[in-house]
Amino acid sequence: MKIRTSFVVTVLALAGSLMLTARPAAKPADADLQAAIEHRLSQKGLLDKNNIQVSVGGMTVTLRGEVPTLAAKKRAEEQVRNVEEGCSVVNNLTVKFTGVPDTVLARTVQDRINRYVFYSIFDWVRVEADSGVVTLKGWGHLPWTGKQVQTLVEKIQNVQKINNLIQFVRGDDDIRYHAARSIYGDPLFEPYAFSAVPPVHIIVDGPDILLEGEVFNKADKSWAGILAEFNTDAIHVVNDLKVIK
Repeated sequence: MKIRTSFVVTVLALAGSLMLTARPAAKPADADLQAAIEHRLSQKGLLDKNNIQVSVGGMTVTLRGEVPTLAAKKRAEEQVRNVEEGCSVVNNLTVKFTGVPDTVLARTVQDRINRYVFYSIFDWVRVEADSGVVTLKGWGHLPWTGKQVQTLVEKIQNVQKINNLIQFVRGDDDIRYHAARSIYGDPLFEPYAFSAVPPVHIIVDGPDILLEGEVFNKADKSWAGILAEFNTDAIHVVNDLKVIK
């Protein structure tokens, strides 16, 4: 009887030892994980005067509060995932909106795009704004132009949401560069060429050219179309340049 009892106790002890060994490592306590996330957000300059509230339940992290830009909202979520890989993030952060008029916001975004170092005369992006929702329309000559422009706009205050409709156009490089040299190398367009933001944009879609932007008068518009048509191998030239009134 004693032998049997001793054997049972030994088996139970062994089984318990195996269960302890097989048990996965315990996850950080909710309070510890919350503290770690808040510390990380503070380190990255995202936590300012308790603008972000962090709550943790198991492996679900919820973010509430207000941040200055869409970029900050995205970064906050990224930092949470860096602290605890595999956690679920509920991002309820809102972007501060000061009630700026649509025309002012659209102009601010457009000016930032126009002066962006990677935005060239071979790209064309127009901006619309509606209560903080910004829509980007146009064409980019590189596959990543649309993404780069969106990343830029996400850093602008008051932008609540972005509808990115920028299309990538795969144009003929020879047509593109011949058109640029013909227009901006012409004496008539010298004032445009030395502008801080060259106003004539040349969009090449396959063998076709679309001219966008602004010129001073109808004669300049007409001459730009002629230069593009007769100095390149373009099949069609659509002259959509606007005359500044």
